[in-house]
Amino acid sequence: MSDTGLCSAAVFRGNWDTRSDFLPFVSEAKRRGLTCGVGSDVRTVATSDRVTSSTDERICKIATTKSGNGWVWSSADAFAPYVREARRRGLTCGVSSAPSRNVAASQQESERVRMLEERLARLEAENAATQRAISQDTQTPVVNIMSAESEGARGTLSGVASDNTGIAEVLVDGQPVAVDSNGRFTASTFVPSEGIEVQVTAYDLNGLSATQTIRLERAKRKQQARRLAAVNPLIGPRQSQSLDRAALIIGLEEYEASAPAQFASRDAQMFADYAREKLGIPDTNIKVLTDSGAGERNILEALRVWLPQAVKPNTTDLYVFYAGHGMPTADGSSAYLVPYDGDVRFLEDTAISRKRFFDEVGAAKPRSATFFFDNCYSGATRSEQLLLASRPLNIKVRDSDIPENYLVFTAGESNQTAGVLDEVRHGRFSYFVFKGLEGEADANSDGKISARELHRYVRESVGRFSAGAQTPTMLGDGSRWVLR
Repeated sequence: MSDTGLCSAAVFRGNWDTRSDFLPFVSEAKRRGLTCGVGSDVRTVATSDRVTSSTDERICKIATTKSGNGWVWSSADAFAPYVREARRRGLTCGVSSAPSRNVAASQQESERVRMLEERLARLEAENAATQRAISQDTQTPVVNIMSAESEGARGTLSGVASDNTGIAEVLVDGQPVAVDSNGRFTASTFVPSEGIEVQVTAYDLNGLSATQTIRLERAKRKQQARRLAAVNPLIGPRQSQSLDRAALIIGLEEYEASAPAQFASRDAQMFADYAREKLGIPDTNIKVLTDSGAGERNILEALRVWLPQAVKPNTTDLYVFYAGHGMPTADGSSAYLVPYDGDVRFLEDTAISRKRFFDEVGAAKPRSATFFFDNCYSGATRSEQLLLASRPLNIKVRDSDIPENYLVFTAGESNQTAGVLDEVRHGRFSYFVFKGLEGEADANSDGKISARELHRYVRESVGRFSAGAQTPTMLGDGSRWVLR
């Protein structure tokens, strides 16, 4: 800056300008030995006289600066007297906007620069303080292992590293791992069969370190059991609803005087859903009896009172589902369905024979009757518990003839136990009947399921999941449609 410009910035009203923004100019003037009109030094420069005596051309040259394709008023404080003189003389000096506006803009820019410089100074001071704290730090980091586990040969550990000045790096067995802003980290490692010791080391910003050692043992892989899909009556083929269909459904899980039949009442409730959604039977034509509501009187009342009202003779297609206990006579001549209040010691007096059950259904004269019996006549429960200790398990009940319009599906041979699938909480036979009706039994994918298709699918599936210990049977015309 010239002496003239410097004095213009350093002097205010004949005295040194003591405002903070102008003190640098005052210091520089004094360093050069200038008095700038303050005092009587012969080198004093009368700044105001220099400005007022300048030509218009000189005033415009000093008061403006090039910006883009035009000229703007100078924002430097040293040239402010020339800007003011230009305004006093009414000069535009090629500047398109009013001088006052450019001066205000320059002041705003100066204020912004001042604020940025102050902010930078604060940041530099904070950084200097941080660096001092780091250089003086003597506290080692802390490593906390939160979890360490393995699945087979893959080990996983996670933890948190903390320090008063900050964590620079975390190494797991010498290898750096990612650390978030809170010091959390996770790492994977190979776990040999004999196990492994893993070292976790954390370094702080001053290079201090701490190490934690954790041992990982190889855990046995969890064997995934075969998953059976849940039943769903809303998928697969379905029949349109018809008032000429009816269903009598009986499920006995709890008994008054006998061991329970696991999942039997649940199977019955589920079959009611399949009757509605798959077989097209309206709610008004579905009768469900379960547990204490399925005593001998309740079952006989359903057979003799409800059934004749629900079945139109020679018109209605009837579906019957029974899940519960079955019991043979000692000589195998008869098989009985055991009601809630039945006593297996007195079958003839407290239970309902299968022949009588068929006869009662036949008295209503349905056009067809399809039976599903998820029970056995071996004298054991679904969990293979003996119902009557004195009764042997190998009694085979003699099959009796059935009417031509009957179709009978049973859970297994009469001397076999009808088991359950704990995974899906259904009887083994019932579950695969449900899945078959969902379409898995539709061997030729024609959208219809015949008795032969359903029996083949249920027999193969139940046999596979019972290791051949349970073989479902079918009596009746295999070409008849179960669902179409």
